[in-house]
Amino acid sequence: MLTYQMPYTIDATGNLSSINKPRNIVRLSSSDKANTKPAVTKLACEIRSPLTSIGLSLELLEPNITDPGQKVYIDIIKRSSVQINHLVGLLLRADQ
Repeated sequence: MLTYQMPYTIDATGNLSSINKPRNIVRLSSSDKANTKPAVTKLACEIRSPLTSIGLSLELLEPNITDPGQKVYIDIIKRSSVQINHLVGLLLRADQ
């Protein structure tokens, strides 16, 4: 059995809480395939939620960045976010 624990929770405003109280968010059992789909869906949601926050923050920051060196880092973050989103999509399609 594989159990994934997050050491914190994030509220609707993006604030961290419960730092010292880990909670199980994904539990996979090789003997019970029925648990795979909900676990993968939950994991995808846990990845995409902060990824959406990163994308929205980039949209707000990007117009204010004038330094070409900093724009390089913005582009790296954008490309990495797109790649992570694509990988999550592949994970969800593979689980169907």
